[in-house]
Amino acid sequence: MKPQIPSIKEGWKRFSTLFSELSHQWDASVVFEDFLTAMMNGFTVTNDKTYNAQCFQKYSPKERLLFGPLISEALLIFRSAITEKTGSWYDLFGSFYEELASSRKQSALGQFFTPEPIVDLMVLTQGDRETLTGKKLRVNDPACGSGRMLISFHAHFPGNYVFGEDIDLICCKMSCLNLMLHGCEGEIIHHNSLDLSDWRGGWQINPYIHQMGDKPIIHLVPIEKEQSLCYQYAQQRLAEHVDKKLETQSLLFDTSLFQTAARKSRDTEAHHKAAKEKPVPAPESQLSLF
Repeated sequence: MKPQIPSIKEGWKRFSTLFSELSHQWDASVVFEDFLTAMMNGFTVTNDKTYNAQCFQKYSPKERLLFGPLISEALLIFRSAITEKTGSWYDLFGSFYEELASSRKQSALGQFFTPEPIVDLMVLTQGDRETLTGKKLRVNDPACGSGRMLISFHAHFPGNYVFGEDIDLICCKMSCLNLMLHGCEGEIIHHNSLDLSDWRGGWQINPYIHQMGDKPIIHLVPIEKEQSLCYQYAQQRLAEHVDKKLETQSLLFDTSLFQTAARKSRDTEAHHKAAKEKPVPAPESQLSLF
């Protein structure tokens, strides 16, 4: 028997009720991240390293049983919200995150994301469907938040690779799930995107989705920095920057030496010129006794 698909409003209410029951005696920000972790575990191809069983030990057996229904409700909301219409996307995780930050005054969840209409407006200014759809372009958001910009770009211009970076782990987890559930291909990197040498973790999004036949399965694959296209590109840019900086320093050093030599030459020439032009004093008069 197929599950009944609720409307977005009904699904949101049921999801919120389950979450409130689970977070009754726990910090809502902690429960939210644990929910994201549990959902990612369920879709991770190799979760031996990423499966965090310890984060669930603090919950009672009854509370642990609520994570399954929470995930089910989230999937039903996505199924109701995302249609076949071009440009259709939905950010359940980011919206619920903002709801927690505003209604429960969670200091750990102090971020608010770009409103959906503004996201679509910014994406649509990048070009038209003919020039951007199915071109295998690499699209990057260095501060991706919940991944709204990337899922909107995929919804309007499918057939490209999307890459997201964020310093906040909760944002990275939201982006992973959002991109995965929308059928995107790409990467999410947890690091400081202003520091090209930083690496804290990463995931490939649906890397095998085209190898699974007519009914592909959405999935996540945790990766190391050596496997990350985004990180390798950053290292390439960093190496180019270092080489350019060294070249500039060498040029400045050579210029400084030339300027020092030229200055010494000018000083020597001026000294000789001054010596030549200096009048020779007349000999002093001597008194003769004869």
